[in-house]
Parts: sequence; C-alpha cells; structure tokens
Amino acid sequence: MPGSGGGIGAGLHTTAMLLESDVLIDAGTGVGDLSIEALSRIDAVFLTHSHLDHLCLVPFVANTVGQLRLKPLTISCGPISRHCRILADLRRLLTTCVLNMSSISLSP
Repeated sequence: MPGSGGGIGAGLHTTAMLLESDVLIDAGTGVGDLSIEALSRIDAVFLTHSHLDHLCLVPFVANTVGQLRLKPLTISCGPISRHCRILADLRRLLTTCVLNMSSISLSP
C-alpha cells in the first residue's frame, strides 16, 4: 500500500491504496511512488473523505497520465466538501483528460 505512513517528509506519505491495478482508494502523497505505467492503468479513484491528505494528488495523476488514457478517469467521493469542490474547479484546468466527479454516499 503506497502511502500509509501518515505524514509527509522523508520516507512518509499520506494514504493511497491501489486495488488490483485499476482502482485507487484515496490519492494522498503515496501515489507518487507509483510508476507512470501504473498511474495510467487507474480507471477509478474512490476518496474515503475529502481531506486534502486523501485527495491531494488527484490533479497530478490526471495531468500526468491524461494523454495516455483512452477513457475518462472517474473520481468518486462522499458528500461534497470544499476540498472536493477544489477538485471540481481544477477539472477546468486539466486539459489532458476528462474527470467524472460523482458524489456517492458511503453510509450503510
């Protein structure tokens, strides 16, 4: 699991967990440990909650591999907070791919 060290700095990262090769749970700084090839295989990102330490690398992933993708990267998150609205605003700046923001409820 890239990025479960709980912080930033030398050897530490925030949460990111790759499932199979195409689903990413959270996009914290641990995503930076993945290769460009691995990043390009990610089709869906599920954000467990909308704190910046869980979503900070979404724009970088989209911008880095957008030209390599054949279909849009889907970002799913719970209730939209100001941090998720930041992602929606950044979507206009990410010219290399299309992000599909869908709000989902994770409650039982």
